[in-house]
Amino acid sequence: MQKYLSQSDVQARLKAEVKQAGNAANWAFENDFSKAFVSYVLNGQRKPSKRILEILGFKEVTVYERAKADVQLGE
Repeated sequence: MQKYLSQSDVQARLKAEVKQAGNAANWAFENDFSKAFVSYVLNGQRKPSKRILEILGFKEVTVYERAKADVQLGE
């Protein structure tokens, strides 16, 4: 079974990458983003863009689950 990650998991990975680059400004420059946008993603004010996800080795997927256990498929 595949483990799905939360936005905070992605933020943690980005924080590790930023730390390795020295700071958010360096990481943003190296990856052609504005420092402000990277900061917004790090602080949870914006969702990570598709390109940030790709750089970090992730992709966004949509997942659905049943709200009630008694719901039958096809209804």
